[in-house]
Amino acid sequence: MDVLPVAVVQAGPVVFQRDPTLERLAGRVAEAAALGARFILLPEALVPAYPWGLRFGTRVGGRTEDGRRTFERYWANAIEVPSPTVDENARPAARSADAG
Repeated sequence: MDVLPVAVVQAGPVVFQRDPTLERLAGRVAEAAALGARFILLPEALVPAYPWGLRFGTRVGGRTEDGRRTFERYWANAIEVPSPTVDENARPAARSADAG
């Protein structure tokens, strides 16, 4: 029977900050790969953060200016799939797979 070492990354985001969150994630992925993980599970909606509890200033029939700014910040830090950002952040995992 084949064995597939798996790791689960329990990391929180740097809320609404894509690049610092991806740096944190890269460190955790590298750590898991160094420990032998060949398959690494990540939290859902890690980047830019899961907006639990945020209403972005919405109410029936309208949205506040503060809510619009918060949503704009959330959207600006999201990752489009596919994109160069995805490709760049997949490289550490690909390198660890090649090394294994």
